[in-house]
Amino acid sequence: MKEQEHIREGLAQAAFDYDKAPGHWLLARMGRRVRRHGGRELTEKLVAALKIAAEDDVVEFAPGLGFTAGLVLQHRPHSYTSVERNEKAAAEVPAFREQVQPINMIGCTDVAAIHARVKELASNTQPAPPGPHGKAGLSEFKRAPGMVGQVDAEHVIATATDPQRIKLDKAGYFVIHVLGDALAVEHYDYDEKLLRVIEGRDARSIYLTLIRNGWVSQLDHAAYLGKELARAEWCMKHGVRFVQDGA
Repeated sequence: MKEQEHIREGLAQAAFDYDKAPGHWLLARMGRRVRRHGGRELTEKLVAALKIAAEDDVVEFAPGLGFTAGLVLQHRPHSYTSVERNEKAAAEVPAFREQVQPINMIGCTDVAAIHARVKELASNTQPAPPGPHGKAGLSEFKRAPGMVGQVDAEHVIATATDPQRIKLDKAGYFVIHVLGDALAVEHYDYDEKLLRVIEGRDARSIYLTLIRNGWVSQLDHAAYLGKELARAEWCMKHGVRFVQDGA
């Protein structure tokens, strides 16, 4: 009870723009304790209900990362236009286009044709030059000036592989938000009940609060949260839209 009272007091004192805040966060401020976002499933149902036809002109406001746009374009409307009033978010589009090569195969259901196109594109990709260890992109380890430690210490090349199974943290999961000049983290159990809300001005204070109170019980989960909180703080400081990565 004391913890909930402390959270409510902190929420009341924190700067909060009710006109611009995300709807789910406003509901949390009003006392919502169960997370029931429509998410992908609801978006797919809404787009399907529109029954978009070839003669339709579709306009989407605040397109985000383009998930809804992809669903709309599958119906091959006469035209599709997205409207984004956030200049910084809109500026991310040209930067994204520089990193990808759009391939239009909308409507193609021929698996062999898709496979052939993927193979063709993959063959055009230039691999990184091999390093002295025989691995692409690896270079010989050189000891920096002033670096201490044994010269013959083991040198390990870091690698990453996707786990076959993900072990969930019994302490629950977290949803990270950027709210103006503050960070907010919602802590849920696996019944989607909101346990608490943690607010702070920087990633370090939130991360240490989570660790100190024992709200994270697995090392890999703690590492993931540290990474995501650091990303969220960077986005907050640079005015870039933050989208939390999956575990």
